[in-house]
Amino acid sequence: MTTDALTERAERAEAEMFHQLISMAPAEVKTRFGIATTRIGGGVVTSVRDVVTGYWSDAMGFGIDEPVTAALVDEIVDFFTTEANPDALIHIAPALLPDDWPAICERHGIRPSGARYQHICPVEDLRIIASTDLRVGPATDGLEWTRFTMREFGMPEDDFASLLGPCYGSANVKLFAAWDGDHMVAGASVFIWQDVAVLNSSSTSAGRRNRGAQSALIDIRARAATWVGVGTLDLFHDEDLAYAERLVAAGVPCDVEVVAGTYHGFDGIHQNAPVSRAFVQS
Repeated sequence: MTTDALTERAERAEAEMFHQLISMAPAEVKTRFGIATTRIGGGVVTSVRDVVTGYWSDAMGFGIDEPVTAALVDEIVDFFTTEANPDALIHIAPALLPDDWPAICERHGIRPSGARYQHICPVEDLRIIASTDLRVGPATDGLEWTRFTMREFGMPEDDFASLLGPCYGSANVKLFAAWDGDHMVAGASVFIWQDVAVLNSSSTSAGRRNRGAQSALIDIRARAATWVGVGTLDLFHDEDLAYAERLVAAGVPCDVEVVAGTYHGFDGIHQNAPVSRAFVQS
């Protein structure tokens, strides 16, 4: 895969992840936080007006389906203006910016913010050295994981548990954590979009850093991206198997575990059942 192709996949996958995180919020949560989402010019735009962080109002995924133009930026800015959102971010890969970008920025008062870096490679090229004394594995309690992660990011955990919980509980998102004894001390997730796995939401408690938690979480998420486990009664059964077929067709080794007679989330609801323990260990 060429560098340009990798850039395209990275941009699209991140945009779809962000859109899913916000758009899956329940209707009453959308009303409470002033949430609106839209798609413009092949990219996605999310507006979360009434939260203190300002982080979740974002526009990304542009310059792939259509070139970035002054008219496109006008449309993005108009959307945020209509939503009465005073502050938002526009992310565009440097290679996709037009020559007149400085003039576009000046027209709308757009100013540089901190850079966001993405690292992408074919999964078979990923090399990880991971060693930790912490216990690392799937996080089956999505609410506990969401509260922990938002707390470590300095965000209101109650608010964001209701906002992000539906996405973190969906079939194409897998949650992982590290524990020191019975205490969750690090978390991370992986979002699966088509043939791309987005590693995100990495956080570690201040007192447990430099113990290899995040290296181990990268390792387990990379392996999870090429492992598909699903029950025969799971609503996502066909979707999950189709994802596995796409991986194999792309030349990526993939392990598939199908459990007869089980439904979505059975391993979290019945954690101590032999079938659940065997499923997680596979």
